[in-house]
Order: sequence, then C-alpha cells, then structure tokens
Amino acid sequence: MRPCRYRDTLSGGSAHVDLANPDSVHPPRRCVMLLRIVSSAVGLALSVGPALAQPPTRDDPVKAELEALRVKVQALQAQLQALQEKLDKAKADRVASEKYMRELADSCLEALLKGSGDDIRPILSKDIRDQYKGIVSYSDLWRPRTRGMEVSSYKITTVTAAPTGEEALYRGEIRGKSSREEAKEMTATFVLRVQKDKESGRYVVGFMSMRIK
Repeated sequence: MRPCRYRDTLSGGSAHVDLANPDSVHPPRRCVMLLRIVSSAVGLALSVGPALAQPPTRDDPVKAELEALRVKVQALQAQLQALQEKLDKAKADRVASEKYMRELADSCLEALLKGSGDDIRPILSKDIRDQYKGIVSYSDLWRPRTRGMEVSSYKITTVTAAPTGEEALYRGEIRGKSSREEAKEMTATFVLRVQKDKESGRYVVGFMSMRIK
C-alpha cells in the first residue's frame, strides 16, 4: 500500500503516513490524522452497505468496486486497532515508569534526609560512583546532618519528566533545625534526577545536589 499524504492543518504543511506500517506513524498528530482517514472510509462503507446485500456479478461492476472498497476499509480498521493498542501500551508503560521513578526518588530522599546509616550506592549511576571513588558512604555526600542540619520535613515541589519517559527531575525543599546552634531554623533545597541506565535498563539516581540556605 502506498504512503498517503495528508494536509497538516495545525502547521500548514504536509506529511506522509504509511498505512502499511503503523510504526511509521508518530503519535499524537499523525495518529489523529489516521483516525480521520479511517473514520471517513468507514463512513463511506456504511453509506453504501445496503448496496452490498447481494453478491456482485459480472454485470454489476459498481457492486464489485464497492466490495473491493469494503475489503480495504476492513484492512484499515485492523491497522487502526493495532495502532491504538500500541498507543495504549505506550501510555500504560509511561505511567508505570513515572510512578516507579517517583518511588525511587522518595526512597533516595528518605535514606538521605532521615536515614541514619543507609548507603544509597546501589541506586546510584555508574557516573556518580566513578566521580566519587573511594567514598565509604555515598549518603554522607548529601546528608544534611553532616552539614549541621537536623531534618524535620521535606517535600518534592516540582517534577519534570522527559518526553521519552525514561528520565525525571525532582526539585524540593527541606526544613529542619541546626544541630550546632540551638533553636535555629534551617532550610535547604535539593535537585534529584532519576534516569534509566542504558546498559542495565535499571532506573538509577543520575544526579543529586543540595543547597543549605
């Protein structure tokens, strides 16, 4: 089947959609165009449905042509269903990935900010481990307690997920008191990035910074 050209009403340009290869359609704009194409074809097939009640004959070329159109519409419907299933799976996978990354970020923050001796080495990226070779406890690199701050609470204020769904940046605030000056309130901010490791396929912490005000 030949690629078809449609007019992109949003950008004023045009693009090709290969109906024989659903993978060539990049959601969401092209998927919308494909849905419109199939819907139009299905509408046409329904409008001529009564004429197909009887099987075509050699003396009735119109019915034969309509029958051929019906077969094409059925093929388009099958392709549309396959594409929709693919999009649904991609959406479900992205939701699951973002949920997992958030849980990993929370676990890391909990260990750093409220833990007493938990080491976060297992969830750090290779780049971070290589950057700080010889460190006994990686948690001490960012633990506020080592900087004289006893944490009372923290929260993630903003989450920015990459379009790929394989990386997310978390920013937040920390509140606590000084362990060196009695009754002194302290605040801090943090940035943490969770990313998918290209080699292992696991999600890891690829960046972490903390700034005490």
